[in-house]
Amino acid sequence: MNLNPNQWKRTPLAVVLGLSLGLSPAVADEISWSVDYPDHMELGDYPRSIDEADPREELTRILEQLQEEGYPHLYADADADARQIHILEADHVAEGPLKAYLGEDLSRTEGNLPLMDEAARARGGEPSIDYGAVEDGEIPVRAEVEETDRDFIGAMVSSYGGRHTGENVATVLFQQSALNTNWSGSYSRGLEFLTPSDAEDGRYDAISLKGEHPTPVGVFWAELGYSESKQGGDLTLFDLNSEVYRGSLGYRLPKGNWEPYAQINTFRQVSNIGLVELDGEQRTTSLEAGMEMRHSIDTPADAPLSLVWNASLEQGLDTRTSGFGLGRDPDNSWTRLTGDVELAQRLNEWLFSLRAGFQENNGTLPNIRDFTIGGQHRGNGYRQGVASVTDGQYAGFRMASPRLGGDTFQARPFVGYNASTGRPEVGDRKSIQSVEAGLNIRLTDHVSGELGYAWVTNDRNIETDEGTGRANFHLIARW
Repeated sequence: MNLNPNQWKRTPLAVVLGLSLGLSPAVADEISWSVDYPDHMELGDYPRSIDEADPREELTRILEQLQEEGYPHLYADADADARQIHILEADHVAEGPLKAYLGEDLSRTEGNLPLMDEAARARGGEPSIDYGAVEDGEIPVRAEVEETDRDFIGAMVSSYGGRHTGENVATVLFQQSALNTNWSGSYSRGLEFLTPSDAEDGRYDAISLKGEHPTPVGVFWAELGYSESKQGGDLTLFDLNSEVYRGSLGYRLPKGNWEPYAQINTFRQVSNIGLVELDGEQRTTSLEAGMEMRHSIDTPADAPLSLVWNASLEQGLDTRTSGFGLGRDPDNSWTRLTGDVELAQRLNEWLFSLRAGFQENNGTLPNIRDFTIGGQHRGNGYRQGVASVTDGQYAGFRMASPRLGGDTFQARPFVGYNASTGRPEVGDRKSIQSVEAGLNIRLTDHVSGELGYAWVTNDRNIETDEGTGRANFHLIARW
């Protein structure tokens, strides 16, 4: 159990130990001391005896190691006559604005750190935990917020933009803490001068706002979003316009490497076919629950294998469609299951990563929940969402070379392969396969991203005027 030293401040052991053995001359020459630990704690290979006449030096080493592994509340009580040493747990007396996030057992504080970190960020800083000396079986703890600037504003340009038009987009975004809540938001607009051929003369604008309020029992959040778009390319003549309103209320519990979550979602999509003056509307409400897991796995390589896994199940509660222009009529009740996994491994300064995911469903989904083909990780030789299906899968692999450059500019060349495939409700399976090459770059501490080009090596049943290759970019600057 390794804790972030920037978040976990320790008191010197000499202050915490407070051990007085009271050795008498009659027993000072005896050799062995037995050591016992709390029964419910799994402490591995810690010694059960100390073969020294005076055990204080070895006992100090044991307690220091326990403290380093996340047990700052353990202390020693010695029975010199019986030559026994009892490792005991001190009750903690907590003070400070983050005291409610410590929990009842200090040995489990590492699992609470993700939630505690979000609570500290909502208060404008980072968590700082200080321990005092154990006295009368109690250890004082101060759980404070160390003031630091974690807010930012940023700007981003990306080729993985508007789903409905496939445009490249520019985005301004922010993160700000206020009222013990973490706020974030963005505004995106399609870049007409970089629009791909089959989205030419299209339009895309989107705005979103999210507030997350940490509490000792988890994070409660709400999000609102709106987007307005117009289909371009061959569909420009039809004057196809779409507006999407979305809102979500949710709860999540960051706990160690795991984060379960649940949320209720509502969407409203309005369409208009200007050529024939036809309108359509689709409303849907759903309940979603899932789990995200982040884990590091020790390997023979010089760095651990990083694993990120996310799965969710969404149940449609009420879906209604009226008018024209929104395609198929979805079921009132539907089910959608998704899963995504990412593996990353560093080996001798080379980076290897693998991504894969799927979507399965039961019942006809609303348009907003289709699986998209094309774009980032899904055949990026074509634009984002060049095709939509109901069930689908994607997978990709990327290999990046050692970093080049100096302190100001750094670049890491990469090559990769990615593909996606899916089954529409009516018609034949659609698929894309692409290979890519490019650079991950960092310009100072504020600008980073990637530049690359992807070639379509194979596709099936994809209707588009695009060529068989596409320049891709994703650059972000934060201040």
